[in-house]
Amino acid sequence: MAKISIRHKHSQPEHTVRAVLDQLTEKLQAEYEITSVWHGNRIDFHRSGASGTLTMHPQQLDVEIKLSMFLSMFESRIRTVIDEFCRENLQ
Repeated sequence: MAKISIRHKHSQPEHTVRAVLDQLTEKLQAEYEITSVWHGNRIDFHRSGASGTLTMHPQQLDVEIKLSMFLSMFESRIRTVIDEFCRENLQ
């Protein structure tokens, strides 16, 4: 089992970060059948073989993902996609 931990600093207001994360979770649901739910400032998500959280902080986004043995072979690609998304959408 692999674990991905990413911390991305940003300077966006909470409502902007929340809107960006809503767009992200909608995309992930459509493309990968990921189910997600907000709990305060945290999104819990899961699908077969993967689960995790996205946690909003005033100047930072924390991403924690656990991958099954099968999905762990995609760990590098998943990390790259998340990093690129954060750089493009959360400055």
